[in-house]
Amino acid sequence: TADMIPIDVALFVLLGYVVYLLLILIGIPANVFVLQRMLHFRRKCPDTYRAGTGACLLAMSVADLVALISILFFCIMSFGLELPFSAFVYRWVCKISIFSMHTATSVAIWSWLLMSILRWLALYRPLMYHTLFNLPVRAVALITLAASLTNVWLLVTVDFNFESNTCMQHWLFESEAISKFLLLAEMIWSFFLPILVVAYLDLSTLLSIPRLISARYQNSLLHNEAHAQQQHLKKSSTKTLLRWLAIALIDILLNAPENIRRLITILGFVSDEFAVSYDMTILRTVSDIFYYSQYSFNAAYLALFIYDRATSSGSARRDNHSSCTPIMNHSANVG
Repeated sequence: TADMIPIDVALFVLLGYVVYLLLILIGIPANVFVLQRMLHFRRKCPDTYRAGTGACLLAMSVADLVALISILFFCIMSFGLELPFSAFVYRWVCKISIFSMHTATSVAIWSWLLMSILRWLALYRPLMYHTLFNLPVRAVALITLAASLTNVWLLVTVDFNFESNTCMQHWLFESEAISKFLLLAEMIWSFFLPILVVAYLDLSTLLSIPRLISARYQNSLLHNEAHAQQQHLKKSSTKTLLRWLAIALIDILLNAPENIRRLITILGFVSDEFAVSYDMTILRTVSDIFYYSQYSFNAAYLALFIYDRATSSGSARRDNHSSCTPIMNHSANVG
């Protein structure tokens, strides 16, 4: 019961809810801002949006916004308030919240992967990159569909526990093996596989920038000017890619504790006694804080630093389609 919970554990869990609230207060407005920017960009520069990373950033902002709203509902239900809702509403809010969070995480990380693929193509296959009109939009639609299908089983297994005021997950078809297999497959699909591919593509792109830029200027007759341009392009391209690598790394680190906790639990490395212990409660709270932070971190970073200048208002840009430059530099000009 609640009065048997140690005071330090109760305070730590309460701190976790305070952090959740702060993340929601920061993340929802920031995601709305990014979403508004991307929608404006899509309306103002439709060709650039369809051919670049605009669709990826729009998908990420929508996914993060959905996840934060789901967390808000989840927290409200956890407080055990006397709300005028039926048991049916509680159950389906719980089901949709958990489903939305898992799906949103998968969509967000696969959107990062799609942006890495676009960067790689811009460097290694520039002609193909410039002919892939509408590919990002179609790829985002496919990612969203796949993420939804791989998590739809949660709508069946998740239920609301009225005694503990938490969302609980039951075994699918009363089979522990099937449920663990699906959980493991979802983790591989939405975390381990994407980060391995992102790491490979972005590191290979980063290592190839100096060579590709040097090849571009090796036949130039204006050696001094070419050398200066080469160094400037190398520096700016490397800086841009390092910035996006840093963001991807932070997102991976924010996802890692929760996915590792799930993995060791599924594989049976956690005893039944420890799984229901107060130590596990603290570990789960910490991993949840990191996990939920990703939704606000992405939005805050994008809102503060990564938005296309073409989306900013101003009479000088209002009818100037030449301002429709890509949101993110793929370094395609070095290919």
